[in-house]
Amino acid sequence: MDGVEEIVPNDQALKPAQTGRNSMELLMAVEVPVSVSLGRTKMRMKDLVRLGHGSVVELDEYVGDEVEILVNKRVLAHGEVVAVEGNYGVRITRMAGEAKPLENPAENSEPAEAI
Repeated sequence: MDGVEEIVPNDQALKPAQTGRNSMELLMAVEVPVSVSLGRTKMRMKDLVRLGHGSVVELDEYVGDEVEILVNKRVLAHGEVVAVEGNYGVRITRMAGEAKPLENPAENSEPAEAI
């Protein structure tokens, strides 16, 4: 059939390609959208329509605050905003599902009860 691709059954789709690359190599070549949520804000419509080139929008996050790293709209990791050669980046501090590290464990512990 001209112009029609052959449909491959699911059990055959995961077999290594003829080029010799295995299915894991094929999977690692897939590009996925990655985004970082730097913060949020609320604005009145009258202020929103005044925005233009050079406008600054204040966010609810600060430098050093934890941000989320999203892959396909799901949180993959958490990190902190850093400056790298005049650009912004995010240093991963923990993967999603890991417990948030305590900044100062002594401050967060309950005082010992007097006997």
